[in-house]
Amino acid sequence: RFNPNLVDIKLKQLGTGNIYRPGDMVGIQIELTSQLAEDESVWLQWDHETADGDVIGYGRRVTISPNQPRPFWLYVPLSPSLQSDTLQIVRVRRLEDNQPTEDLGILRMEPGNTNARPVSRETGMLGVIGTQLAGLDAYERIPNFQPAVLIASEPTTVTSIPDTSRLPDRWMGLRPFEALVWTDAEVELSPPQEAAVLEWIRRGGHLIIILPQTGNPWSLGMGEDGPLGSVLPGAPGRAEEVPIKDILPDLIKHDPPAVPPGTIPVLFFRNGDINVAPENDGWISIWNLPEAGTVGIQRSIGRGQLTILGVDLTSNTLRAVGMLRMPGTRFLTEIVPEADVFWNRILGRRSDTPSSRAVDELNEENGVVQTPGSTQTVGDNVILNEIEDAGVVGGTILLAFAVFLLYWLFAIPLCWAILKKKRMLQWSWFGFFDISLIFTAVAWVTVSMTRELNVKILHLTVLDHVHGEDLQQAQSWMSIFTPGYGNYDISLNGEPDSLLLPWEPEEINISGFPDKRQTLVDIAKESSRITI
Repeated sequence: RFNPNLVDIKLKQLGTGNIYRPGDMVGIQIELTSQLAEDESVWLQWDHETADGDVIGYGRRVTISPNQPRPFWLYVPLSPSLQSDTLQIVRVRRLEDNQPTEDLGILRMEPGNTNARPVSRETGMLGVIGTQLAGLDAYERIPNFQPAVLIASEPTTVTSIPDTSRLPDRWMGLRPFEALVWTDAEVELSPPQEAAVLEWIRRGGHLIIILPQTGNPWSLGMGEDGPLGSVLPGAPGRAEEVPIKDILPDLIKHDPPAVPPGTIPVLFFRNGDINVAPENDGWISIWNLPEAGTVGIQRSIGRGQLTILGVDLTSNTLRAVGMLRMPGTRFLTEIVPEADVFWNRILGRRSDTPSSRAVDELNEENGVVQTPGSTQTVGDNVILNEIEDAGVVGGTILLAFAVFLLYWLFAIPLCWAILKKKRMLQWSWFGFFDISLIFTAVAWVTVSMTRELNVKILHLTVLDHVHGEDLQQAQSWMSIFTPGYGNYDISLNGEPDSLLLPWEPEEINISGFPDKRQTLVDIAKESSRITI
């Protein structure tokens, strides 16, 4: 009955935006095309091998139709030791009595053979929803004249998510991103995608929306009927002709032309006439223009933030004027807005983003002073020191060594010396056998008296809370000891969207258990539960 060619499996994205970080949760977009005769519910699964050799199948139940390609999302933890040639397996399995059985399709792949880009654990991730990067790519254009850590709080990767079809349907797919900036993508969110974005913000994400010059794609002013309507402000006012000279000082380093040509329309949320973002709803002003009023607002949602900007930072007119080089200006602006002028204060960063031309000129004038960096990284050792039961393990090993040493002393030199003195060497094997039985009983009694009979949990927990918000988040790393052999169900009480994942440090030396197990996790229903 086994036929692994009845369903074609195609990888569309390894990580939202085709970017992934080994050692972190990742969303994987899979396209399935069924060759079955009729519609069928099947089990879509990604095999994840843990450090101790167990295999956890992260999957979900999906429905496929004959010859109709359909995309689906899986959410899995990646091993920190994942390499470009590490074999990964995705499978589609038949469901019988709601239990996965035979394989209907198998995809074997290596990350290095995909279009996805890996980033290190020390690298931050910013996502842009749209094709216009609005100057954020400057964070990734770190000059080569010195290590990035000397001019940036952390290395950063910026990836473009061209349209909403590439957005996940669960918040876990957005988890690796520090912030998402919505520029020029069409606002077409399905209900699961909208719920995923809101949950991601609530858990610490930062969504920044740049409103376009024309139209109202976010349906502002229509209440909860529009996309993300439950958290957005009312309909903003519109100032048709705001001088570019009033905007550029907030966007670029050098002085703009004395009289920059042109105006652009902007949207404002507060001035003397209107206030569509009241303070009682948590909105604060972060950007004001003299001719318009408040054009940038921000509010906290749980642990995360939502920022709305009423100036279209992707405007070609704004960019063209900002990149003009006037007589007497030392450096040429290459990107508008400049990230270290504008985006740093929006994102809470301190990175310098000098242009390549500025760096070249500084090098020519010996104006670059390089000082040794001092970086301290909180790594896996901090966690391991808290959750390793080293004392118990060390004591057990020492006791076992002591029992074995005593056994060796009694069984060989002492027994031999006594039998030789009594001229009974012919009984040496019998004496050796008796001593073996005695020490077997001693070892059994010792183990029975000293072994742990209860479940034991050691943990390191970080509590996080934003003042004034009704959400408190805990992130824990746990070491769980379970006595004997058998299955144990571990679950987190509270919100169903919480995550319970196997964790392993980047450098680990764990031998596999003799009873390697396979278990399934339904990521659509039970992301906070696992069987070990």
